[in-house]
Amino acid sequence: QAGRVRHYLRHRYFTRRFGKAIPVAGALSNTTSGTAGTEIALSFTGGSGTGAVTYAVLSPGTAKCVITNGKLVASASGSCTVTTTKLGDDTYPDQVVTTEFTFVAGQNAVPTVSGETTTTITATTTTVPAGKTGKKTAVTTTTAPATTTTSTTVPAGSSALQPAPELVNTASAQGAATIGGKTAKATTARVNNQLIFTAGTFTVTFAGVNTDGSVIPLRADGVLELAREDMFRLDAKGFAPGTQVTVWMFSQPQRLTKLTVGADGLVRTALRVPKSLKDGLHHVVLVGVDQNKKEAKFEFGLNVGVPAKQWWVSRVLLVIPISIAVFIGLWLPTSVRRRRKQLI
Repeated sequence: QAGRVRHYLRHRYFTRRFGKAIPVAGALSNTTSGTAGTEIALSFTGGSGTGAVTYAVLSPGTAKCVITNGKLVASASGSCTVTTTKLGDDTYPDQVVTTEFTFVAGQNAVPTVSGETTTTITATTTTVPAGKTGKKTAVTTTTAPATTTTSTTVPAGSSALQPAPELVNTASAQGAATIGGKTAKATTARVNNQLIFTAGTFTVTFAGVNTDGSVIPLRADGVLELAREDMFRLDAKGFAPGTQVTVWMFSQPQRLTKLTVGADGLVRTALRVPKSLKDGLHHVVLVGVDQNKKEAKFEFGLNVGVPAKQWWVSRVLLVIPISIAVFIGLWLPTSVRRRRKQLI
């Protein structure tokens, strides 16, 4: 026991006099590449000391990465940079490791179209040598705009292959589930600045997130208000495993992404608020099928920017105290001068 005490005291003496010890190098143990829309659970191994490990997005990059609960998600193909910090203790200093991640586009991503499109058709040609009957051969050709052309005009950002769903028009921070044509309003709970909607067998969790993975706080009235190009996290449970779920954004319908429900019945993604949206109430809509293979839709309201009504209210509330202050500033000196004249 005495030897251990001497060793500890000697160690403390050297660390205090000559600085902290050199730590053993640590590194992320998970893969550094993935698919956009799919989470990567961050895990740090090695290193020295007893300090906690934290993760932060140093640069969102072209992949537009965010970190939520220790999981990295990219909303586009490209790359981003993450810093891992293992906090120091009495013996070892802080350790910082920078890692670059790369992402490819998801397999379910469908490019959006806008304006006029030219379809590809299959024509049948027959080649017949002189005096013989030939075999028919299928040849794929693309029609020119001047000939037989199918053109479709759709809203910017939406898909010509799938019509936009109809809205229930829920209020901000309120949701609704429509299953087999029947609509049920959702209850809304607020937990750790997250909006949790529940209707029937569906549970949808929605939260705005900063580039460092921290959650954007709700307003005082419990409403989540995001700015254009803010990131948001979306988790949903209730759709049938292995099926496809399409995420739309309204007012002007835009199809944001198409996802595959996991075997555990969960579908989750991190997306960006479109830059084209105007200030006011908008809606996020998820479309898929439920456990009974019935068409299922979940919708909730989202505030983007400051709505026009709130803009006027905030300014009226600001003008009132200013007007009162100006009135007092003009009236009080005049009143004082009158009283002085009366006393004289």
